[in-house]
Amino acid sequence: MYANLDEGVELASTLPKLWRTLAGKIDPRQYESILESLETFGHTAQAERDATSQGLEKVTRRSHADTVAAILAAQGAKSRYFDVRHFGGRGDGRHEDTGAIAAAIDACHAAGGGTVFLSAGVYAIAPIRLRSNVTLALDSGVWLLANSTGSGGAAGYGEHRALLWAEEAENIRIVSPGSIDGTLPGAAANGAGLNVIALHRCENVEIRSLGIEQGTHAGIVVARSGQTLIDNVSITGMGSGIVPIECRGLLISNSRIQIRSDLGQGRSPRGQPIPWEDSPSNRGTDGQVRIQDCVLLPAPSDARR
Repeated sequence: MYANLDEGVELASTLPKLWRTLAGKIDPRQYESILESLETFGHTAQAERDATSQGLEKVTRRSHADTVAAILAAQGAKSRYFDVRHFGGRGDGRHEDTGAIAAAIDACHAAGGGTVFLSAGVYAIAPIRLRSNVTLALDSGVWLLANSTGSGGAAGYGEHRALLWAEEAENIRIVSPGSIDGTLPGAAANGAGLNVIALHRCENVEIRSLGIEQGTHAGIVVARSGQTLIDNVSITGMGSGIVPIECRGLLISNSRIQIRSDLGQGRSPRGQPIPWEDSPSNRGTDGQVRIQDCVLLPAPSDARR
């Protein structure tokens, strides 16, 4: 019932938009008269939908949102496909979408795994935790936009807090022609900010075909994790590119990393595409990190220094 009501309102709101394409092509008086009728029809459809919805809420004693969420969660559990918009995601760049994306990921995880899908749009988010057996699929035209450092991040691993993070998880995939912007206003000046993706003690992770731009810290941190593939990823404008720490079986392939090492307060000690130091944390991991068919560049601003 709710779906039919919403579909009717969507159709009624589309008719005036279609009619406006005829502006200047038909008799002006006829055009204006029909346009007014279509707009009135749209307002009437919305009012009737609201009245009917209120009546259903009284009968069922459940809100419209709760009923739809319960139905979609059940459908998602059966198909193992979870659309973030069905959990309240808007993707308009203005409203907070953290809760919707996190709810879809948690529902997918609880169902035993599957795919969480984000359709084209700009999703303003704070840190979100990734879960085992979940594929995060970003459609073409998706931007995940950092709007807060939030309270997320691997517990006890604050240095590697990130916009998307996982700890002690397995079988995670991020597949996408979409992009993530990790910039936070003022972060470069005050040293605050987040890494974009951080994995801590994870196994069997794939990150493919993703664009990462304008983060203030690292693009991807892979710490104490095994069997990780990073393929066809583009990272630009980062304080660091991909940071491996005590990794086992990390393959970075077909990727382009073009970073700047200046975060606005002097040069970053990790201002390299893939920083690697002969430190105790990385000793004993020779041969465990492979880089193939990648382009590693400084940003143009660094090239001029």
